[in-house]
Amino acid sequence: MELNGGLRHIPGMPNLNINAASGNVVFAATSSNEADSPAQVDLTPMAEFGARANVHHHHVRKAPRPAPQRTQKRPGVNRNAVNSADSHDDDHLGAAANEAVERMNHGGGTALDDWLAGKYDALEQHTLLRHALENSDGKDSEGLKQAISRLEEKHGDALKGARPQAEAFESALEHLGTLAKADGGHANPAASHQIRAMFGAKTGDRQDKPFAATELAQTLLAKFGAQHFVAGLAQLRSAMSAPLHSPRGSNQASRMWLSMSDAASFNAIQSSFAIGHDLHGKLAVAGVTPHASEAETGIALLRAPEQDIGKSKAALLAAINGDQTRTPVQQGQVARLLAQAVDTLPQRLWPQESMGQRADLLVALRGQAAAAGQASAAAFANSAEAALEKHLRAGASTVPQKSEI
Repeated sequence: MELNGGLRHIPGMPNLNINAASGNVVFAATSSNEADSPAQVDLTPMAEFGARANVHHHHVRKAPRPAPQRTQKRPGVNRNAVNSADSHDDDHLGAAANEAVERMNHGGGTALDDWLAGKYDALEQHTLLRHALENSDGKDSEGLKQAISRLEEKHGDALKGARPQAEAFESALEHLGTLAKADGGHANPAASHQIRAMFGAKTGDRQDKPFAATELAQTLLAKFGAQHFVAGLAQLRSAMSAPLHSPRGSNQASRMWLSMSDAASFNAIQSSFAIGHDLHGKLAVAGVTPHASEAETGIALLRAPEQDIGKSKAALLAAINGDQTRTPVQQGQVARLLAQAVDTLPQRLWPQESMGQRADLLVALRGQAAAAGQASAAAFANSAEAALEKHLRAGASTVPQKSEI
């Protein structure tokens, strides 16, 4: 099943799609798990979740009741007085906001809009522009306001629908820090940090980084195996997106940015795995048994945008062929179906500057399919069947004419 924005859905898995490029936002479940909607997903205790992943936590305690929301207005905060952890959490968003301002100053509003559209979905663009505006020294404010207005005019409905879901998703990350309680009643902020480290996200003492799709997929495969890959992804996604309530920190925008990056990685894995699943089905119809599992094929597809053409093509062919020798007909079918799979991958997986690489990979795979087809035709022309057909046609041409009877 294909979702808007080029994302594909794995049956039985909740889907969060905040990619509003097509003007729509999807936060839905399949009919088989409608009960797992955002308001109804239960967070599996860390001990049980760790046991499933073969990881033990010796100090996991029951999750406390969510702290009440603040009702008093918080006094203004001087950016220079923000603690180092919050400042470092702002690094990624701040760098992106600074680049947006630079592009606007050098190329104008059109250049800014084109750059944003090529890198981020609508909600990410809105978050970035708002952050840039809030931290502007004033001289760039008018241009940023105009950019926000253009974005809201184009994607207003999508932004209105996506932001509450994204905020719920982001709040889960804040709440995960209360899952492990240290002695003395102080919340241990390492809980979400540990989950990120457990599943391949780069972490530091003062800064968490988003899940990287490829590393996360490889870790899921190693911990859960090919058979339980989808279940592991769904479990992790539920844990990170459960709409639990927790107090907002001073770095809310940065945590929102981190959450949206996580969502993009989950969606990329889900899409590549679904495309790999479809590819295996088509190969089976063609009489080709893939060497790799569906999960491994999905990871090979997910890695394609990260590698040069030669490595991408070799990895994809290796996932299907392994050490097996294919006939020319099978070689053509494999290359043709791989080209279809790559063409189905969300284009957003390729950086804007690497879109030419995507086109070249498609040309290479389609060229190999055509070459295999020509080799197959040549082999058939030299086969015994071709010789017999030629003999029969020659015999038909010697049938006596009516005047000779």
